[in-house]
Amino acid sequence: MPSKCCCFDLKTGSLLIGSTDLFLNVLFLIVSSITFNTVPLLLTLLVISTLLPIIASIWLIVGIKQDKPGYVVLWIIMKAFAIVLMFFSLIAFTYMLFIGTGLGGGSMAVPLVFGICAILFFCLNVYWWFVVRSYQQELRARTAANFA
Repeated sequence: MPSKCCCFDLKTGSLLIGSTDLFLNVLFLIVSSITFNTVPLLLTLLVISTLLPIIASIWLIVGIKQDKPGYVVLWIIMKAFAIVLMFFSLIAFTYMLFIGTGLGGGSMAVPLVFGICAILFFCLNVYWWFVVRSYQQELRARTAANFA
């Protein structure tokens, strides 16, 4: 488990991760509502599926600020679920790109760039998960030591 997040301590790194994750989820919600406003069912599903990660990111930030390890658990569970979904999406994408029908049939540049970005985003999310999980364990140990 990491003991630092880049050049920051785990608390600062976890706060940066929570803030960045919150920003990206809100941005995704805004872009989705603009893009899919003509498809109400899809828009409703996107809004519902984005609200829970937004709430989890807010709880993460509050839990870090108030030193409450229990608040961090929701984000850890949500991010683990998202990482599993990303992993299977990458497998499906790889299958479609190299084994299946391919994407677009023309140039491979756009699908390859998309695939590389998706892999980097997947790795970033795994790293974020480990940093926040490490901080939660550190916070839990500190909290238990205060009660002992």
